[in-house]
Amino acid sequence: MATIYLATMGRRGLQEVARQNLQKSHYAARKIAELNGYEMKYRAPFFNEFVIKTPVPASEVVERLIEKGMVAGLPLEGYYPDMRDSLLMCVTETARKEAIDRLVAELDRIR
Repeated sequence: MATIYLATMGRRGLQEVARQNLQKSHYAARKIAELNGYEMKYRAPFFNEFVIKTPVPASEVVERLIEKGMVAGLPLEGYYPDMRDSLLMCVTETARKEAIDRLVAELDRIR
């Protein structure tokens, strides 16, 4: 399946997918980091995955977003006990700006 996908996308198509991944994930990270109580956990460069620090336990953030019909990340506490407030997020080319903005608005309600 990967070979077929790459063949149909071509070099230019694959570059466009990568560009969209980068732009959309950085847009989401920037908007989330602007919210009170949220911040980027790390300052290192990233492609489409990033970790945010949450104002309440990350598992609570995920539960509350699920109630709104949204899946928004992986709480890292289960893998790293000292990261109770850390949520791994991923934004790809398939995410629409409206969906990212809705996610940001819902996160803003969770404190």
